[in-house]
Amino acid sequence: MNAKSVAITLLVLVAVTPSAAAAEGFSDTLADPSIQIDIPKLLPMDLAIHPLNSSKPHLRQLGTGGGYTVSVIVPTADPGMTAEHCMRSRVPAILKSFGVGSDQVILKRPDENTYALIFILKVSPPQMQGYLFGKAETDHCVEVHISQFRQDRNAALSFAEMMLSGRITSPASNRALQGTPQERRP
Repeated sequence: MNAKSVAITLLVLVAVTPSAAAAEGFSDTLADPSIQIDIPKLLPMDLAIHPLNSSKPHLRQLGTGGGYTVSVIVPTADPGMTAEHCMRSRVPAILKSFGVGSDQVILKRPDENTYALIFILKVSPPQMQGYLFGKAETDHCVEVHISQFRQDRNAALSFAEMMLSGRITSPASNRALQGTPQERRP
């Protein structure tokens, strides 16, 4: 698929108000690194070990449910990287792989440690693409990729609301992880 064959529709998020993470919806916990992923507006589903995990250990989990595909990717991070660094290190490659320009996406920061990237591929049926980026307290970035094929007109708004409800947190402290280098100093 080349850039000309992919038409992108911008999402209008005027009415979108991110909600706080709740116990409802999708929730996933990883032990190493210790992270909690909560997406209250995504249906609960079980994730399995990613089929390529043995050869690519950063590919942690994969699952499907309700028309959604979810993958959790946890690459290592360089010393001093923040959630923003993690996000910026991945977004250019993602946009290039889909043939999408930076002016054709929504990029928001729902909290201190979570960034959301959202766009739509105009294929038949349209494919919603969403990414959550964050930083574990250890030397790992966190990336959650969610995709879904949808045909109805309200799908873009509900997908954006769902993505913006997502949070990457620290279960040890039950608070949003902090993403600034000053907060990481011993």
